[in-house]
Amino acid sequence: MESGDKLILRVGCLLAILLSAATGYSAPTAPKGPLKITRVGLDKKMFDPSTGETVSLGFEVTKQAGIRVAIYDRLGRQVRSFDILDMEAGRHSITWDGRTADGKLPAGNVFLYVIEAKSNDRERFTYNPAPGTGGLEVKSLEYTLDTEKGKIEYVLPKACMIRIRAGLKDGMFAGSIFDWRPMTAGRHTYYWDGKDNSGQMYLLKHQDLDLRLTCYTLPANTIITAQTEVPFDTEDNAAETESPDRSRLWATKGKYFHYQHDPRICHQPRFNVLFPTKKRLDSNNTAIVSGIVPVRIELDPRDARHLINRRFEIMLFVDGVFIYEIEEGSSPFTFNWDTADFARGPHILTVNLIAYDDHIGSVSCKVILGE
Repeated sequence: MESGDKLILRVGCLLAILLSAATGYSAPTAPKGPLKITRVGLDKKMFDPSTGETVSLGFEVTKQAGIRVAIYDRLGRQVRSFDILDMEAGRHSITWDGRTADGKLPAGNVFLYVIEAKSNDRERFTYNPAPGTGGLEVKSLEYTLDTEKGKIEYVLPKACMIRIRAGLKDGMFAGSIFDWRPMTAGRHTYYWDGKDNSGQMYLLKHQDLDLRLTCYTLPANTIITAQTEVPFDTEDNAAETESPDRSRLWATKGKYFHYQHDPRICHQPRFNVLFPTKKRLDSNNTAIVSGIVPVRIELDPRDARHLINRRFEIMLFVDGVFIYEIEEGSSPFTFNWDTADFARGPHILTVNLIAYDDHIGSVSCKVILGE
C-alpha cells in the first residue's frame, strides 16, 4: 500500500501526462545556459531604401531579455535604434527602412548593426563581430579584363570595400575606376569605358595599361545601401584623429590602414589645374598656350587641410610621359612648363597629386601648343 503523499504525486504526474497528450501543453521551463544572441543574419546584404526597399535582421535570444538593436554610420554615429524592453527567448527579427527615425537617408552607404541584450538577472551580451571580420586586406585579388568590351570581372570572397586604379606601368596614374566602393561577396562584372577620370585619355588598349585592384573586408555585421551614396557633411572634413566611438564599434585598431581612415578623407584628392596666361580658347574650350606656360595647381578647400598636414607630392606628365616632380607640394603651386621641346598642336597634360597616406588624384587637361 502506497502512502498518501506518494499516491497524490503519482496521480498528479498522470494527470499532467494526460493533459499534455490531450492539449499539447507543457509547463514552461526556464532556459538553461548563459544569455546569448545567436543565428544572426540579414535577408539581404544590400538594399535600396530610396526605392522603398527594406532589410530584415533576424536573430535568436537564448533568454528573456531587453534587446537593443543600434545601427551606426562609418563615423561611429548612431543613425537608428530599435528597443524592445521585454523580449521572450526565441527567434525574432526587426525591419529597417534604411532611414533615420525622422525619415532621412543617413550619410554614407555602409552601416554597422550591433545587438545588445540584458536579462532580468542583469546578465549582458553584445553581438558585434567587427573585431574578427572587418578591415582585413584581401591580397592577390585576381581579375580578368576584356579589352574589346572593357569588361572587368572579379570574385570577392566576402563583402568588401574595393578600389580599382588605372594607370600606366611605372608611370602616370590615370584615376580610380572604383574609389572604395562597397560590394557584396561573389562574382562582379563592370564595364569600363577605358578613359581616365577626366575623360581625356583612352587607356583600355594601351600597351602599358596597369589595373590594380585593392580591397579589404567589411565586418560581418554590416548593411550596404545601394542608392547613390549620401555625402557626409563637410564640417571637420579633414579629421586627423579617429573618434573613440568609431574605433570601438568598427574595431579599426591594427587593421588595414585604409579601413582606419576617416571616410570623409579616404578618397582621391580633389584639385584644379589652371592656365593663367593662356592666349585664348578654341571652339571646344581648349586652352591655346605657347612658350613658358605657368601651370597652376590649387587644392579643393574640402581636402586642403588634411593634404597639407599629411604632405603630398606633385607629378606632371605630357601625353603620359613624365616631365616634372616636386616631393613637397604646396597649394597653390605653379609649375612653369617650357614647351620649346614639344611639337605644336594638341597634347594632354596630366597632373598627379600623391598624398603620403596612399590617396592619389589625377586631372588631365587637353592643351594646344600654338606659335
